[in-house]
Amino acid sequence: MQITHLGHAAVLVEVADRRILIDPGNFSTEWHDLRDLDAVLVTHQHPDHIDPEHIGELLVNNPQAAVYVEPQVLGAVELDRAEPLAADVARWRDAEGRVCD
Repeated sequence: MQITHLGHAAVLVEVADRRILIDPGNFSTEWHDLRDLDAVLVTHQHPDHIDPEHIGELLVNNPQAAVYVEPQVLGAVELDRAEPLAADVARWRDAEGRVCD
């Protein structure tokens, strides 16, 4: 396993031939040119954890990458193929299983 700090919150994790980028925010530019990513994980919606100006280009350059985000990110940043983190989805459901805002 190799873990590379790319600045502020951005981290690249490489393990078992997989490359996962965590929190590509606007306080770092080292992640802008990354290729061959398997997944992108965004832990929350603050700009230092997701850069709305550059995330689109990153995803275009990594069409195979799965995108997992904290559910509130979906309302703050336009991401065509993002999936909410399963661990947080339960937190946003009421007792009857309805998704809550």
